[in-house]
Amino acid sequence: MNQFGITGTEGLSDQQVVSLVAVGGTFRQFEETKAFLVLTFRSHSQIYFVRPGESTMIYAKKHIVITSLLVRQAKPDCSCGMKGPAV
Repeated sequence: MNQFGITGTEGLSDQQVVSLVAVGGTFRQFEETKAFLVLTFRSHSQIYFVRPGESTMIYAKKHIVITSLLVRQAKPDCSCGMKGPAV
């Protein structure tokens, strides 16, 4: 862990972070959604500092994979013989 508690700021002084933000650096936080049976949990990642010119995907891919593996979209079971409302 570093003085800021933010991944990507290791070895940087306060002034260096401010300078990098001035030229396009950003702070990002990602959401993870995990679903188990009927329970859904949402959580946020730690904060990441993305330097100017650096891809956000470096940090996002872990959270995208977790969410895509642990979330299934509920689909209606159409084999039950029920039909939608008459139009």
